[in-house]
Amino acid sequence: MALAAAVLLALPAVAGGRRTYVQEQSARGRGLRRALIHGAGGDLALLAAAGLAIWQLQRYGGPVTATAAGGLGIDPLIITGPALALLAGGLLGLRLVPRVSRLAERVTARRAGLAPALGAWQVSRRPLRYAGPALLLTLAIAIGAISLATTATWQTSHRDQADHQAGADLRLRGPSEGPELGVLGRGTAFAALPGVTAASPAFRAQTEVGGESALLLALDAGRLPELLHLRPDLSARTVPQLAAALTGDRGGRLELPGKPRALTVRADARAAGPGRLVLSDALGVWHDLPLGELREGANTVELDLASLAGRSGTITYPLSVRGLAGAGGPAADRAERGRR
Repeated sequence: MALAAAVLLALPAVAGGRRTYVQEQSARGRGLRRALIHGAGGDLALLAAAGLAIWQLQRYGGPVTATAAGGLGIDPLIITGPALALLAGGLLGLRLVPRVSRLAERVTARRAGLAPALGAWQVSRRPLRYAGPALLLTLAIAIGAISLATTATWQTSHRDQADHQAGADLRLRGPSEGPELGVLGRGTAFAALPGVTAASPAFRAQTEVGGESALLLALDAGRLPELLHLRPDLSARTVPQLAAALTGDRGGRLELPGKPRALTVRADARAAGPGRLVLSDALGVWHDLPLGELREGANTVELDLASLAGRSGTITYPLSVRGLAGAGGPAADRAERGRR
């Protein structure tokens, strides 16, 4: 685009260098009003090409289109569409310079001021001398407008990509537990940060469905309307409607009263082997607590719940027992709140 503008501005100077002194003076005296590209209708041809490119860009939505061989390719006409539109607009602006200058000359001639009348007369007498600055001004304004539109498009594109990758304003991923923040203390710490209005735990893992690899994403469907960002043009239904269709029956749970910091578990195992207790907090975070090696029959295990929050975290009560499993399968007989 810049090279094309430079060529157009340099052509009159190159053509003038080949004329004799008499020819140059005659040309200045006559005050040529139309350039060669205008006389040949080149600006109108550029306008037609730019209009065709913009129409195709609106129809296809992007420069990548299907080729005759069935693959994907880049249409050069669509790629050059914005530049052609800028160039055609600038050249069309040159057609207005003589007309506007003559009109300005008539208006200023009726006024008492000398400077406006003299300036308008000078421009109307030799419009091609001022065609270059007019073209540069037109292109500068057009490029400024295109730059603003490109900046807005770039920002919107990055927001859309971020919303697609994260799904919400912020997605945190890291180790589930640590010495400072335990597995049941992380959610409480994050939910208490300034500006956080809604939060939900999530489970993300690769799985296999029908022999095909798939991504399993699990979270609280009741909190989707407050968290999920979805562009309206990507779905015929709103996020609350999608969330209502996903919401199912909640699994059974045994809510533990109070704020226990220790738990005594009595379990009858059908066979010897490792056991585990599944707990969840009020935020919906689930965690498996290892019970160690269970022997066949009655077992009593003491669990320290305070360590699940970490040194800097706190547990969001109430806690609920979601399940008790051992080597012989589910065998939850009884779970009692600790007294310590």
